[in-house]
Amino acid sequence: MRSILNYILLLTGLTVVLAACEKVDDLPQYAKGELPVLTSSVNAVAPVPADSLKTAVTFSWTDPQYATDKALQKYIVEIDTAGNGFKTPATKTVFGELSVSFTSKEINQILQKYRYKFGVAQNMEVRVKSSYANNNEQYISNVLAINMTPYKVPPKVPIPVSGQLFIVGNATRGAWANPVTLPSQQLSMISETYYEGVFFLNGGLQYLLLPVNGSWDNKYSVADNTISGLSGGGSFGLNLKDNFPAPATSGWYKIGVNFQDGVFTLTPYLAIQDITSFYVPGDYQGWDPANASRLASKNNDGKYQGYVYFPSGGSYEFKITSAPDWGHTNYGDDGAGKLNAGGGGNLKVPGEGFYLISADATALTWSVKKDKWGVIGSATPGGWDNDTDMIFDPVSRLWSVTLNLVAGEMKFRSDDSWSFNFGDGTDTSDPDKRLDQDGKNIPIPAAGNYTILLDLNVAGNYAYILIKN
Repeated sequence: MRSILNYILLLTGLTVVLAACEKVDDLPQYAKGELPVLTSSVNAVAPVPADSLKTAVTFSWTDPQYATDKALQKYIVEIDTAGNGFKTPATKTVFGELSVSFTSKEINQILQKYRYKFGVAQNMEVRVKSSYANNNEQYISNVLAINMTPYKVPPKVPIPVSGQLFIVGNATRGAWANPVTLPSQQLSMISETYYEGVFFLNGGLQYLLLPVNGSWDNKYSVADNTISGLSGGGSFGLNLKDNFPAPATSGWYKIGVNFQDGVFTLTPYLAIQDITSFYVPGDYQGWDPANASRLASKNNDGKYQGYVYFPSGGSYEFKITSAPDWGHTNYGDDGAGKLNAGGGGNLKVPGEGFYLISADATALTWSVKKDKWGVIGSATPGGWDNDTDMIFDPVSRLWSVTLNLVAGEMKFRSDDSWSFNFGDGTDTSDPDKRLDQDGKNIPIPAAGNYTILLDLNVAGNYAYILIKN
C-alpha cells in the first residue's frame, strides 16, 4: 500500500513539473521612438504690452512614435539664450500634446529673467525634449533660432532715475558715511530694472540702498526688518521705514535688486573660513583687541600673517595678542625684529600705509612690509611683463582698478615682484574667488571693461571680485 501511495505522489510531482515547464509566448517588444522635429509659428517675437495676454508664438513637433498611451507622453519646451547650450533654460511642460503656445506676457517674463534691455531684440534658441512620463527614452529635437524682444512693464518699485545705486550702512566697510566710496560701494546696473553687486557685510548689522550718492532724500528700504529670513531677500520699496537687515554671519554676499518685481535677493558669495588668529590692537583703532585686524596661521604652525591699514596721524604703534583681549599672551617689541611674549615695548610701523605684518610665535620674530598691489597677466594691458597698478581706498580698505581686459588669465602681484603674488586657490576651471599665495592663474573668459576689487582685510580669507561693466 505504501509503494502505491509513493507512486501516485511521484506522478503528481511530474505533472506539476511538466506543467511548469510549458513554453509561453515571447514577451511583446515595442519599437523605439524617434527624434521629434520642432517648428515654430513665427521666426520673431516682438509684442507690445497691450497684447500681453494674446498668443505670441506656438511651437509644434512631430510625433516621436512612442509605444505607449499618448496621454502619458511628456514634452518639455526649453528656451535659452543663443549659444548658452541650454544651461539655464526657461521651460514649459505638457503631456500628450504635440504643440504648446506662449503668450506675450510669458515670453516677456522669460526675457526679463535674463535681464535683457527693453526694446532690444535678443537671439534665443528653442528645443523640445520628449520622453515617457517617467523620463525614460528621452529624445531632443532640433534647435530653432528665434528673435525675441522684451517690452517694458511699469516696475513695482520706482527705478533709480539716476541710473545708479549705492549701498550704505554699518553693515558695510564704509559704515554710514555718505557719500560712499567708489567703486567699492556701488551696484552695477545689469538692466534698467535690475542691479547687482558683491559686498563684504558685517554680520547682524544694517544697510540702505541709495539712488543718489551723498543724498538722504530718497532711499530704498524695507517695511519691517524683523520678518524672519528677510536678511536673505524679500520685498523692498522706496522710502519705507526700516533698514535692510544683514545676515547674522559676516562675509561676502551678492545682492540682487529687482525693481520690476519689487524683490531683492542676497546670496553667499564667499564664506569666511575659521582660521587660528592673532590680533593687532593699536593706536590706529583705539587699542581694542576684540575689534582689531587679525593675523592668521593658515597651516596652524605658529606662523601668522595679515594686512593692517594704518591711517595718517597717531603713533603708528601696536601690539599682537593671542586672543581678542589683554588677558592672554601679548607680544611686544624685544628689539632687532624679535618679539617679547611677556609684553615688551610697542611695535611700530614707519607711517601711514597698508602693511603686511608677519609674526612667528615659535621663533619670536616679526616683520612688516608696506605693500602696493597690481594686476598682471595675458588678460591685462601689460601682459605677463608689466603690472597695472591698483588704487587703495582707505575707507573700504579695498584695492581697485577699472581697465579693459581681453580673454586670458591674470594674477595679483605685490610691488611688481613675483616674490609675493595671489592666484585663485582652486583649479582654474572652477575658480572660487578665494586667493592663495602662488595660487593658480585667474581665468578671464571674455574681453570687456572690468572693475577689479582686491580684499585683503580678513586674514587668511583673501578675496577678489570681477565686475564686468
